[in-house]
Amino acid sequence: MEGPHRQLTSSFIGQRLKHAIAKQPTQSASQLEDYISMIFEYNVDYGKAWRAKQMALKMVYGDWEESYGLLPKQLQAINARNPGMVYEVEGYPHKTPEGRDRRFTVFRRSFWAFGASIEAYRHFKPVLSIDGTFLSSKVRGMLLVAITCDADNQLVPLAFDLVEREDNSEGNMP
Repeated sequence: MEGPHRQLTSSFIGQRLKHAIAKQPTQSASQLEDYISMIFEYNVDYGKAWRAKQMALKMVYGDWEESYGLLPKQLQAINARNPGMVYEVEGYPHKTPEGRDRRFTVFRRSFWAFGASIEAYRHFKPVLSIDGTFLSSKVRGMLLVAITCDADNQLVPLAFDLVEREDNSEGNMP
């Protein structure tokens, strides 16, 4: 077949490829172009393969908003297996995305520290280093990490914080 194929949309391809994407989510769009060509005997452009991969990832793992919505449950599950863990998730209570349920809160920030790290800090040098890295996904933000050194000068992570941006003008979380 020559020319564009109107029924071979990126969402159709994504639906067909979701199991292959779930098994190997790191496949590039170029690799998917070859795979799509083999399955449908039709060559698609890079853009359509990339959009199909994004659709398949969304079908398998959910979208970004859903992932942030699951964060409290994930931290609660981690807490159940890590005695002494401390965590907090905070949202904007009065912001909701348009068309969403009013009980849905927009993620603002979260903090967690493992019980073992809290206990271990008592035996370490009383020096903390805090650094952050920008999250460069669809949802922007920063991951902040507080670390210290043990007696062997090995870095030990103590606490983690997901925030919108580096900002100390508003109140602190516990």
